[in-house]
Amino acid sequence: MNSAWDLSPREEEAKQKFHETETSYKSRKEARFFATLRMTCNEIYGKLRPALNNLGTFLYMFLPLLANLRFELEQTHGKEVFPMRKYELMCIIQPDLDETAFNGVLDKVKGWISESGGSVDKAEVWGRRKLASLIKKHREGQYVLLNVTMNPATTAELERNLRYQEPVLRHMLSVVG
Repeated sequence: MNSAWDLSPREEEAKQKFHETETSYKSRKEARFFATLRMTCNEIYGKLRPALNNLGTFLYMFLPLLANLRFELEQTHGKEVFPMRKYELMCIIQPDLDETAFNGVLDKVKGWISESGGSVDKAEVWGRRKLASLIKKHREGQYVLLNVTMNPATTAELERNLRYQEPVLRHMLSVVG
């Protein structure tokens, strides 16, 4: 009869490999450290082994519950479907850009939205307005309001792209009612 301290053939093989590599240590200090580590691991494993054997029966009781959960996850294939939401995106763009550069920045933002599966419902250019405080040494900015429909999971990527866009001084993305 096997006791809790007996090792399986696979464990014996792993132990043998460990002892073979132990002789290749560079110093006695390393050998002593790994011997202490091995003894500590064996002690912990010896104390946990009976509990691990009982864990198998515990899992067997709850296996049908886990199987149902796994079946539900397989049905979605890990892709939850989120409904599209409506957002307002307010951007303040540098005032010293000419019209082509301004339209280029605006087209780039619209492109990011459409690439992520969203759509731009309406784009309002409010024009140049005075800022309440200095932003990156600018007293004015060109305001743009975009009404957007997009997936909530892609908003973080859009905001990250806007943050690294130099002509965009500030932006704010908010959910519409």
